[in-house]
Amino acid sequence: YKKVSDFFLKYFSIDRVENFIAWYRGFNRMNLKLELLDLVEGVDTGKALRYLDDEILKNLPDKLR
Repeated sequence: YKKVSDFFLKYFSIDRVENFIAWYRGFNRMNLKLELLDLVEGVDTGKALRYLDDEILKNLPDKLR
């Protein structure tokens, strides 16, 4: 599997990546948790969100520098 940060940098322009990071900072995480639970029974939503937070809020900005 490709990391989310690598995927976005490979397939999207820097402007789009920056917009995605800004969107991710402000979206409703509770809705994502509920939607993940609808898709995958018993999913550890905390672990999934920690992974996404690391990839999108930490790794993507670091790789843009």
